[in-house]
Amino acid sequence: MPFEPRGLSGFWREWRSLGSWPAGPAWFVWVLLAFDGIAAALLALIPKWGEALGRRFSGGSRRPITCFALLVAISALAYVPLALLFTPPDWFSFGPFFFQTSRPFIIWCIS
Repeated sequence: MPFEPRGLSGFWREWRSLGSWPAGPAWFVWVLLAFDGIAAALLALIPKWGEALGRRFSGGSRRPITCFALLVAISALAYVPLALLFTPPDWFSFGPFFFQTSRPFIIWCIS
């Protein structure tokens, strides 16, 4: 029967013994941290950015197809150039920080 870690210390010991950090949980946590950092920086530099963005997209409910098409076009502009340079399964890692090399501009666009 394989060893089953008990508690936080057992989980941490097993996690550290993997040799490399798996992308799943670490990726999710650092991306949330990056989004929080970007939002905090925007709030510090441009205090009313959220209200301005809300006004900009408030017409989306009147013209949902146009709004959807605009969001798809912006996403394509952010994704396609890097997807052509790097394959979608390519990942870059630095310690616990992982990201897909074809997607960093998408994160920037939706922040």
